[in-house]
Amino acid sequence: MRSLRIEVPMLPPFSVSPNARVSWTAEWQGKKTYGAAVFYCAIDARNRSDDFTPYEVARIDIELIFPMERTRDADNAVASLKSGLDGIVRAGIIKGDDHKHLHWGHVNITVDRERAPMTVITLTEEAKG
Repeated sequence: MRSLRIEVPMLPPFSVSPNARVSWTAEWQGKKTYGAAVFYCAIDARNRSDDFTPYEVARIDIELIFPMERTRDADNAVASLKSGLDGIVRAGIIKGDDHKHLHWGHVNITVDRERAPMTVITLTEEAKG
């Protein structure tokens, strides 16, 4: 079973959180910045893998690495990842981010001052159907 690990050296910006009360320009800029970061990291991971072909169906596992402990809502974290998922699709890693092509695995929130801030996205190929 093939898998691809994408390490993004940032977390989704607060401006893309569903709880953020920011101007549309701040939200747009946050989505643009995070989506581009994931896109380029996905391209890098794809280019480093041997003989890569896009996943038809994949499971996605996410690890969000924060520098300090505090209560965080995993549902809001997932919603904040939308522009990043779009970046993965644009990079040609998966065919789409709809329910036919992408299945959600685990969303882990980790505290690690050494690696933070970071988003680790792991895609694992799944059988069709």
